[in-house]
Amino acid sequence: MAAFARLRVYVGAQPIPENGRWLLVRNDTSAKIKYALSNAPAQTSMLELVRVSGARWPIERCFQEDKSELGLDHQ
Repeated sequence: MAAFARLRVYVGAQPIPENGRWLLVRNDTSAKIKYALSNAPAQTSMLELVRVSGARWPIERCFQEDKSELGLDHQ
């Protein structure tokens, strides 16, 4: 099982709500640390952030595999 942490960060010079993002950090079972930046509202629950991020990783892997099979990963 992976462990998650989140931190509210600001991408602009001013710490105003419009600049707020969630930095979601994931430490998986192989001790690999992954992170994502989310523009979800400040009131978004940790459970919701984890649920949505969990759907993101398999989708990205599918894109990588498809690019590889089609030869699009070569420059």
